[in-house]
Amino acid sequence: MERQSAPKGQVQLLSPEEVALLLQVSKSMVYKLVRGGRLEAVHVGRLVRIAPKSYEDLLARRGA
Repeated sequence: MERQSAPKGQVQLLSPEEVALLLQVSKSMVYKLVRGGRLEAVHVGRLVRIAPKSYEDLLARRGA
């Protein structure tokens, strides 16, 4: 499935599945990082979405 780009001025949020693929970890590990506060997420109802900046910050803190 191809993602559409966000309208100008809006951030394209990532799903936990997409972040898991980028980090090469399981989806449950992404949820664990969110619950532990190491990865900031936005909760929309039951959905969890992660801003690319949050993902990049996690990588920067880990020195990757």
